[in-house]
Amino acid sequence: MLKKTLPVLILVIAILILFYMKMNNQFSTPKSSIDLLIKALSKSDLSVVAKCGLRRVLDDRISVLGESKWQELMNIFQKARNKGENEYKRFREKIRNLGSREFWKLSKDEQSAIKATIGIERFILETGIKKLNPQDREKIIDVEKFIKGEEKEEFCVREGLDKIAREEWIKVKDYKYSILKNKKISFVRKEGKKIIKNEIRDYYENVVFLIENKVYIDDFPGCLLKGSRVNVVLKLKDKEKDRLIGQVDIHLYKYKNKWLIKETHPPLF
Repeated sequence: MLKKTLPVLILVIAILILFYMKMNNQFSTPKSSIDLLIKALSKSDLSVVAKCGLRRVLDDRISVLGESKWQELMNIFQKARNKGENEYKRFREKIRNLGSREFWKLSKDEQSAIKATIGIERFILETGIKKLNPQDREKIIDVEKFIKGEEKEEFCVREGLDKIAREEWIKVKDYKYSILKNKKISFVRKEGKKIIKNEIRDYYENVVFLIENKVYIDDFPGCLLKGSRVNVVLKLKDKEKDRLIGQVDIHLYKYKNKWLIKETHPPLF
């Protein structure tokens, strides 16, 4: 008796396992995938949006937004740098004058000793910096870099920021020029994600989604099984004003028992 019922029992167990896996697969049906996408958009959850099949679209959009932000900020910083050039020249010349006065006060032997050791140029700059008043001294962040001329760019930017328009200053005040210049890739990615997350949240937090219709595309016409592609029309409704604000055509495809989104028209973000 056991031998006869064992195959049936195994089949039943296999069916139950498959059913359980299907029920626990968030992408098991086109509707479940769409529902998951809707929830992700409402919560501005980029990781789930990507898992729904829109990773490439999302990454491209993040890159575009991040690159645009980076370029906007760099243009302002470059403008500030240009405005700070004259101040840098004036400031360095002031230091040279202060240091030169001290150098020429020294005896010939002392001057010769300096020339043979640290060098006249370095002595003049080091001494001139020491002679600066406290307010001017604060303009130099790193003395060694300033002496070597390595702080010129940062100095010009800092001084130039006081000379640009206030609306431009507000845009860059929370950013560092050195990070934008030296860590562009990480900045673009991080800033792009922040921008698109805010955009999605602002647009979709008060939107109600309605699945208008669903049309399967037959891979094999005449087959009893449904196709592995489907088109869904999604209506967007304003929650507060209770009116339609748009429509999106979503194309899904089946991949490894998951319904993933291939593309949307128009783009969702």
